[in-house]
Amino acid sequence: MINSYAQAVLAQSRSKYLLLDSNLLILLLLGSYDIKLIASFKRLSNFSTADFQMMRDLSQSFKIATSAHVLTEVSNLAKDLPQHQRQNAFSYIASRIVYLKENVVAVEEVASNAEFTSFGITDAVLANLCGSHLLLTNDRRLAAHLRNKRQSVLTLDDLRPKKSGRPH
Repeated sequence: MINSYAQAVLAQSRSKYLLLDSNLLILLLLGSYDIKLIASFKRLSNFSTADFQMMRDLSQSFKIATSAHVLTEVSNLAKDLPQHQRQNAFSYIASRIVYLKENVVAVEEVASNAEFTSFGITDAVLANLCGSHLLLTNDRRLAAHLRNKRQSVLTLDDLRPKKSGRPH
């Protein structure tokens, strides 16, 4: 069961687009293409099949938004796929990303923001879009920063079931 903070944010954000960071978008795309890549592709090594299933379920409840910056990072990460899988994977990715809402954010809008110097251009763009979207990120530092600014943001950890420990 997800925590109460995540439940509240999800409930408040039902009318918003879900904005995924690069790592979570590549998990959703490549996991949808071939779920075995979650265990074998180094760029997905921090994720589990359960993480992918959670992302897939969320993507069915929300419309997904992105930016050219995120898509560039996804493309660069996917280039690390083995040569024999790359062409088919990129064809699959191309067939899916046309359904995402692409947000265009001019560099002038983010270059002067504090997030640009602290987090880089892609995360600055995500921070810029976070006011009108629900951001799901794997970056705890960015999430903490945006939560301090009262933005709608969740981490994958917020959505993962909490492990209950048994007394020994």
